[in-house]
Amino acid sequence: MKLNKSVIISFILTVILTIILVISYMAQDKNAEPQMYYQIYLDGEKVGVIENKDYFYNLINQEQTDIKETYQVDQVYPPKGFEIVELIAYNVTPNDPNAIYDEVRNGRDFTIRGYSITIRNSSDEDASPLVVNVINREVFEEAIQKYVTTFVKPETYQKYLDNSQDDDAEEFLDNIYFEDAISIKEAYISVSDEIFMDSDELVKKLLFGDNMEYKPYKIKVGDTLDDIAYDNKLSVQELLIANDNLKSEDVLLAKDEVINIALIDPMLNLTYEMDVEEIIDEPYKKEITYDSSRSASYRVKTLTGIPGKTKITTHYKMVNGSSTQAAYIDESKTEIIREPQNEVWVYGTKYNSQTVVPSGDSWGLPTNFPYVITSPYGYRGGYFHDGIDISGTGYNSPIYAVLDGEVYSAGWGGILGDNAGYNVVIKHDNGYYSSYSHMSMQPIVKAGQRVEQGQQIGNMGHTGWAEGTHVHLGIYVGGLPYNGGQTIDPRKVILF
Repeated sequence: MKLNKSVIISFILTVILTIILVISYMAQDKNAEPQMYYQIYLDGEKVGVIENKDYFYNLINQEQTDIKETYQVDQVYPPKGFEIVELIAYNVTPNDPNAIYDEVRNGRDFTIRGYSITIRNSSDEDASPLVVNVINREVFEEAIQKYVTTFVKPETYQKYLDNSQDDDAEEFLDNIYFEDAISIKEAYISVSDEIFMDSDELVKKLLFGDNMEYKPYKIKVGDTLDDIAYDNKLSVQELLIANDNLKSEDVLLAKDEVINIALIDPMLNLTYEMDVEEIIDEPYKKEITYDSSRSASYRVKTLTGIPGKTKITTHYKMVNGSSTQAAYIDESKTEIIREPQNEVWVYGTKYNSQTVVPSGDSWGLPTNFPYVITSPYGYRGGYFHDGIDISGTGYNSPIYAVLDGEVYSAGWGGILGDNAGYNVVIKHDNGYYSSYSHMSMQPIVKAGQRVEQGQQIGNMGHTGWAEGTHVHLGIYVGGLPYNGGQTIDPRKVILF
């Protein structure tokens, strides 16, 4: 096929032009050098390109003087979602860094370097972790020390740290730890988040949670810490924590003195074990002799009762200052200092139609002696504890009726509910009721059975909702437990 001359010429010119362009491009590429730029992203979207990232960071730092003054830092950083990536390219026209700065700060909060602490609650795995931010590690470390010494005597804790405790000391700290998982890491923290710069403020957060508002209370004549705490649904210990100036529950209160009312809601679970040596009173018993020559209304005390004195060493497991039910007495260290002296009464038994027989009660202990009251009657953590928990006498140790009466119920749950486990409820002759919860097995008495004060009715255990071996003793007046009866502190009628 014969090609047209003009077509051939056009083809040759096109090839020549292409070769010239390729040679020109190759010459240009050989002599050109790539430049370093920085691509700015916000939340994954491209914002622009800058030449000098140091200039951009300095621009932020120069503009955000208020943040630097507020948090006492030397450097302010871009907001969260900001990313800067190196970019090597030819002939890129960079953007104005001031314009990019305006876009970056629009609707966003800048960040500072600090530490983020994540606390995962050991007792509630489904709970969201607590995150607190601090300006430096020292703030958190100081707050932790203050948290510990809120519950543990500072001198005891320091001796524990120094390994200088005396084996014969009245209090010996065996172990101390946080049950929570605590992690700390350096982070860029948004200034819109809560950032703690002071350890005192942080420890308030850890102790009271978000309920950090104090309600002032002015002391009136006759006020006691116990009454004030009860009226405000607090324990005495919680009241002491909210008032650093109150050193003990026995402190004298001055009229018109103002104290703080706040409900403690610890964010951490500080657990510690300690041995406590103390001298406790052993209650005396009431001994009755009878005189048939005296009227039945005759009641005379011939010998005053004197409590005994016993030195015991109790091993406690404490969580945030409150004893768990897993307390026990080291029997090898128990020392009887003085035996109790019984109180002796003479009762007449001679009766006629005009005789008025006095009514009297002889309340007794529900457990063996010595024992430990691990949880008193009253409020704790905003919840009401309607009895006392008694531990220390050992698993399967006997539980006794505190007063003569008739067994109303005996078995699992019943009117006390399944949380009480195996339990007994007794109706006493004076109209009171007593309840005994968390027995180790089926009680040894039955409903309708007559029992006497001091008679064994069951064995100590931890059935139902119980953390350790103990008996929960409740006293009620005016009706059955949770069925019209009013709960009272067992210590008002029983000499513990």
